[in-house]
Amino acid sequence: MPYLRLRDLRSGAAREYESAEVRVGRDPDLELSLTGEGTDVVSGTHVRFVYRVRRWWIEDMGSRNGTYVGERCLKPGQAEVVAPGALLRLGKTGPRLKVEAAASLTLDATILESPADLEQPPEPAHAAAPPRQAHGAILKIVFEDAASGQRYRAEGAVVRIGRAADCQVRPLGTERELLSRHHAELALTPDGTVIVRDARSVNGTFLNAEFLDGDGVLKEGDQIALGEEGPVLIVEELAVSAPGGLTTLLVRRVAREVSQGTSARVRQLIWSMLAVIVTAVSGLYILEERREQATAAALEEQRQALDEQREQLEDYRKALAAQQATTDSVLYVASAEYERLSSELFAATERAAPASVIDSLRGALIAADERTQALEASLARSQDALRRQLAAGDSARRQADAEVARLRAELERATQERVSPGLVDSLRRAIREAEEQSGDIGAQLRAVSGVNLAAVAQANQGAVGLVTVFQGLRLFDGSGFVITPSGHFVTNRHVVNPDGKAPDSVFVTMADERFMEPADVIAVAPAGQPDLAVVRIRDYSGPHIERVDWSGRRATQGEPAALIGFPAGLGAALDQTRTARTSMSAGIFSQVTAESIRFDGFTVEGSSGSPVFNATGEVVGVHRGSLRGATGLGFAVPVTKLILLLTPEVKAELGIE
Repeated sequence: MPYLRLRDLRSGAAREYESAEVRVGRDPDLELSLTGEGTDVVSGTHVRFVYRVRRWWIEDMGSRNGTYVGERCLKPGQAEVVAPGALLRLGKTGPRLKVEAAASLTLDATILESPADLEQPPEPAHAAAPPRQAHGAILKIVFEDAASGQRYRAEGAVVRIGRAADCQVRPLGTERELLSRHHAELALTPDGTVIVRDARSVNGTFLNAEFLDGDGVLKEGDQIALGEEGPVLIVEELAVSAPGGLTTLLVRRVAREVSQGTSARVRQLIWSMLAVIVTAVSGLYILEERREQATAAALEEQRQALDEQREQLEDYRKALAAQQATTDSVLYVASAEYERLSSELFAATERAAPASVIDSLRGALIAADERTQALEASLARSQDALRRQLAAGDSARRQADAEVARLRAELERATQERVSPGLVDSLRRAIREAEEQSGDIGAQLRAVSGVNLAAVAQANQGAVGLVTVFQGLRLFDGSGFVITPSGHFVTNRHVVNPDGKAPDSVFVTMADERFMEPADVIAVAPAGQPDLAVVRIRDYSGPHIERVDWSGRRATQGEPAALIGFPAGLGAALDQTRTARTSMSAGIFSQVTAESIRFDGFTVEGSSGSPVFNATGEVVGVHRGSLRGATGLGFAVPVTKLILLLTPEVKAELGIE
């Protein structure tokens, strides 16, 4: 899903787009229509952003006053890649725009299927035409994956790219499924030119965003895209060596011409000079390669250390949320039991019950009071653990900020020393990753400290249930919550109808219970409508969520959010006694519209259907999915969309129209 965010630096307003093309100008029909002061220098359709080959490109549409990226004016009709942070100016005195985000987002449903994924049958191998080669020469190449930064080194007379075992370059990552067994290949022509060609792949090969139909000449800095949505490989290093030593085809060609056209003395002098040059260049190349490898290894080690700190912080947060939710639930039950015993003791005293009855009630009351005090002490320990977690998170954030500063200093030294562009780009990527990690840690700290987890858990967790759906021999897990005393239960369409197919049976295990209860599907939103479904638990008697934002006005951007559910499904939900225990996570509402709610928080497979609460404990949405590769970014359906699925009887029970 293409994603672009632009900010108007004059007004400060930001616009977000999820389409593959965004046109900018004065025409009111464009995606971004500019009006007001300074727009007299803007053309009707001035510039456009277009997403292709996993990159956002900017193209001037033949504007009257030109488009400037920084201080450089774009050539009309020529597209170039645009990156986050780029500053654009429409005309020398016109509006200024900042590209805040330019990415591709992939939305995954967070339903958990228990069986392992089936192996896909291998694609048929495609016969490729024999490559033209430079006799005796060896091609050496270094690729860099544009998405992950992973490097691939390969050498040979022919370099093949694909999934097959005989390919020298086999890209990894989530886009690997888009590769053919033999997707593309590189080879040398007799004159020493390096060419790239598609190996009759299924999804095609693109060279610098252009579809490759035939042979394409390859050079350093070029980008090879394996399919429109597949991996993008950047040619970082490209060299040709002969079997007898490190020398390029150009040197061999010059040497041959010199040998044929000069005297023996001149030939000897030139050969000596060539030997010195080749030896010096080889030494510098080896030295630079070793320095680059050492720096890359150090950066990788630092990234792994930061990832471990981040995972440790996340584990602390999940464990604390689960512990506090369980403690609060038990404390709530104990307090209710204490109140009940107090009432019975008072009533027995009032009606002059026998002394044995009063003593029995008094003893039970004392025991309940002791249990309540013990649980209050446990809650105090949980709150103390929360404070320690916040302190640990703040320490991790300071370490991440220090790492950013260190990487910036290293980048400054690398720039001054004029090392290889590949090393500089690697340092820049490391800085971006460290900055993003620092921001993620800060968001997690705000989420943990911004919501009263105990209060929300006490009031609502008993009404949350684990949904188990059977479809043939397959089993799926999800979450949901009860909204009526008669047992009407809300979840997602993709939970009760996985893969778009009706289930054989549906069961619900409520929080703090050990047994599945059968349920009947009442209503399912059709495809293309909000991802919602309603089931009814048979013979239900238990708690239900009473505070629901049917008005749709209680979720506010920037405010805290909370989610209660069963992440990771049935296996992680059961404790030692086989009792289902909920987990809670906190977050922040990052975007709220009438159609969708986005929030930054911890969501994983199995969370589908979980209720999303605001800071005061009202349900404002139903969690439906999260983004692949975007840690903690979740999507929910506003709870107001549920009203269309409710029958008049259920609406009457809820007291809504």
